[in-house]
Amino acid sequence: MTPDKIRQIVREEISRSNASSRFRYDSVPHHTHNGTDSLQIKNNDIIPGVSVSGSITFQSADTYILYFNAPFTPKQILCTGNAQTIGGATNRYFFIGTAQLGPSFYFQPQDNRTVIAGGPQYPFRDPNHPEYGTNIPMQSTAYWGSESAGGTRHTLAGNFHLIDIQYPIGTSHARATVTDFNKNSVTIVVDALDAGWEINANIVIT
Repeated sequence: MTPDKIRQIVREEISRSNASSRFRYDSVPHHTHNGTDSLQIKNNDIIPGVSVSGSITFQSADTYILYFNAPFTPKQILCTGNAQTIGGATNRYFFIGTAQLGPSFYFQPQDNRTVIAGGPQYPFRDPNHPEYGTNIPMQSTAYWGSESAGGTRHTLAGNFHLIDIQYPIGTSHARATVTDFNKNSVTIVVDALDAGWEINANIVIT
């Protein structure tokens, strides 16, 4: 038997063994995760996280506090819905926004093809808004809509706010920002809302 033939047989056996291992079901002997013989597993590791959710209509620029009595510390807010003139006859914009309620960073550009996590660590206090709380989280939002039925359409994606219907750039018609949070509540400030407009938001806090 030649060396090449031996190497071929060895390769075939290795390939057959790898395929067998890949699709084999191994039985696990009975054991206890007691923290000594095996790692201890907590309920949070295997039970899906709890959440609170609801629909809220904002019809004036003001500070809104969402209180909840939940057995968990909030980590994220997902907000979807629409901002529109009341009745939706003239302006209607659909949006999605998120807020990360924990240590987080925005991507910073390195060159035209790569980014890296950097900049200030969120949450933090914004020195430009001393009236806000100490935990302003990282936020992002995007929207799409039109000024009237069949009229001019607008779309924009941005950071720093949960909702921001902005056109032209620099003019906000409806804007909401998470300005503080803790285990029991989330504070949302609506600091821009055109007369006759409302924000209909579906909010999920997890």
